[in-house]
Amino acid sequence: MKRRLLIGLSLIIILGFPLWGGYFLFFTPRGVPWILKGVSWFSPLTLTAEKWEGRLAGSLRLEGLQARWKDGHLRIQSYQSRLNPKQMLLGKILFEEIKVIGVTFDRLRKRTEPLDLSWPRLSGLLTLLNIEVRSFEVKDLFYRTPDNPAYHLQEISGRLAWKQGILALTQLSFKNDLGRLEGNLGLGFRTPALKIDLKWSAERPWQGMEQFLFRGRLGPDWRGMPLTGPVQIRGLREGKERFLFQSELGITPHRINIRQIELKEVGRKGSLSGEGAVLLDRIDPAFQVDLNLNNLDFSKEVRAPLILSGQLNLEGRPAAYSGTFDLKNKRLSWQAAFLTGGLKGNGTGVALEIQKGQWLKGSLQGRLQIDWEKGLSLRGAIQGRGLQTEVLDPRLPGLINIEARGELIPTSSGLNQGSLTLNLPQSRFQGKSLTGLVKARLAHGALLID
Repeated sequence: MKRRLLIGLSLIIILGFPLWGGYFLFFTPRGVPWILKGVSWFSPLTLTAEKWEGRLAGSLRLEGLQARWKDGHLRIQSYQSRLNPKQMLLGKILFEEIKVIGVTFDRLRKRTEPLDLSWPRLSGLLTLLNIEVRSFEVKDLFYRTPDNPAYHLQEISGRLAWKQGILALTQLSFKNDLGRLEGNLGLGFRTPALKIDLKWSAERPWQGMEQFLFRGRLGPDWRGMPLTGPVQIRGLREGKERFLFQSELGITPHRINIRQIELKEVGRKGSLSGEGAVLLDRIDPAFQVDLNLNNLDFSKEVRAPLILSGQLNLEGRPAAYSGTFDLKNKRLSWQAAFLTGGLKGNGTGVALEIQKGQWLKGSLQGRLQIDWEKGLSLRGAIQGRGLQTEVLDPRLPGLINIEARGELIPTSSGLNQGSLTLNLPQSRFQGKSLTGLVKARLAHGALLID
């Protein structure tokens, strides 16, 4: 009898104390400060709150919530949640609503290590949890770092579910000054996986497009790469597709491989293909890319037949990169030409140095500056030697040397303006010596010869 009594008391103590502790923490208002202190004791975080009302299992409101750790600081003006206590008895953590207002996230130290894209893998108890948030909303989120201006997100909202190591974010909506991002995300942490289905609606059209669709399905492959799979970006104008980018993406801790690149634009003949990589071996990421131009038509931009094929190789960082090019204008008439050389560029333009070229069976050299920050503009100087005019017309033999300098600049009216200076030193035409100087201007859609 005594033995049974002792066993019964032991079970009551063993089972009753955790049950009482869980009830105290989750179902009473006094449990909230204990949870904040417990997190501070057993983690690198220090949590504090100026004011709290309610209980965790039910309606809870926190004001002046702060989290501090070695390299950062998080401040939340107001936090509200409604946790369904009945679902907890069934083994599910169900938040009917979470609402957060006024978030400031400060990273106190500059990043001193390269980005690490190692995908986290979880196992054990965490993968057995069943958590759902039927509605969450965050308003006015500021992210600040020592070396960059503050980034402001006006609103984040959506739904969240965690089950068997898979995090599903649905009905997502991110809004900032540039536009709104909406859609769904799926992330797998027991088996690495990433599913992207998003739509970006720009506040102001970019290159004439108002919306961009992002699609991706990534997971481990047979070669052991943690995340790999197809990705796709579509640009839309007035609901119709304008351009398509698709590729095979592979993500490793310090490198993103981009294979089978294909880029097409509706209404433009030809395409871009190739492969590349983003390198995360330093604080500022680098890239390398090898592109093939497949009969890509630029006739509309230069107002002349220009269909390019060839190779373009780039490497460096967005603020400063360099590379080589080997391009041909595949035409059967006098427009046929090829150019090889090097280039240097940044985020707003690129400078090309033509080291070797051919046109009209003669040689070409020169330089060209292309800028696209405020529309596509061209500036440059070309030197040609030994150009044979009979390629234009067999009845007009000649050997021409040219020195040309000009520019083509877009205007707010949509019509390009530009200028051209053409010098013909020590040339011959139809058996006679030829020298000359031509100056021309393009203005308001008309070509003016000075």
